[in-house]
Amino acid sequence: MKKRFTYLSRDRRTKIHAIEWIPSGEIQGILMVCHGMVEHIARYDEFASYLAAYNILVVGQDLLGHGKSVREKKYLGYFSEGDGNQILVDDLRFLQRMVQKKYPHIPCFFMGHSMGSFLVRQYMGTYSEDLSGVILMGTGFYPTPLLLAGRMLCQILIKLKGSYFRSRFINQLAMGSYNRHFKPNTSKVDWVTSERIQRVKYKNDPYCNFVFTVNGYDQMFAGMIRMNRRRARKHIRNTFPLLLVSGKMDAVGNFGKGVKKISRLYQKAGLKDVRMILYPKVRHEIIMDRSKHIVYQDILSWLRLRLNAAN
Repeated sequence: MKKRFTYLSRDRRTKIHAIEWIPSGEIQGILMVCHGMVEHIARYDEFASYLAAYNILVVGQDLLGHGKSVREKKYLGYFSEGDGNQILVDDLRFLQRMVQKKYPHIPCFFMGHSMGSFLVRQYMGTYSEDLSGVILMGTGFYPTPLLLAGRMLCQILIKLKGSYFRSRFINQLAMGSYNRHFKPNTSKVDWVTSERIQRVKYKNDPYCNFVFTVNGYDQMFAGMIRMNRRRARKHIRNTFPLLLVSGKMDAVGNFGKGVKKISRLYQKAGLKDVRMILYPKVRHEIIMDRSKHIVYQDILSWLRLRLNAAN
């Protein structure tokens, strides 16, 4: 059963839209899903329904500036004035507490895709004790000096043009290089998936077809700077289960190199249960690419193994 609901964002003015996929049988575990940049949680319906059929409850929300959590079109790609990044993290925290109050004593896992993985990497640095494990999907490594430079440029544009300004230049700097690796291009989103039908759906989806505001970019970069800090990994228990899944042809993960770098960082921090899977010939959205059913099965197997260990 699929259930939609809303709750008030920590910005105190936006209603956050969320979806819960509830198994028909006894719930064995919970997987919270944090979607990526310029998309929305409804796109995970097939994946979530698959897990629900195996008694894994899946829940996720449209983040601030995304999907049905947007009050007006101008708010697409906009977080909030002040510390918008922290508001996103606080919204995730509120959702987890709400879900676990409803389903106490059920092991809870968190999966973040792309920008969602950057938020989850921040989240697990603070709240790992309340989680049974994390899945990072389509993640990548970005050096802090580069992110600081990006923030500086965003803040200049905010002063000149305002927080709602959409800079094609910053968008090109942040994402423009991804498609170059897949020439000859058939679209601007060839880097997202090798599946043509999925690319058409992505291009025709109004919630996947906009440019981030300079506020959104500024706050995303701020969060990525935080996730890069050593203390973001320092307090995670060494038995914490972590799964990294990405495509070998994912430009965001630098074709596996960035994902391997992240894996090494968490292992260096002391985590002993770190597993990484890179899928050949698969691009950024691995649950919407040619090997999606293998990805589904791998994630289910990983969850079941950790659930068995928890019981």
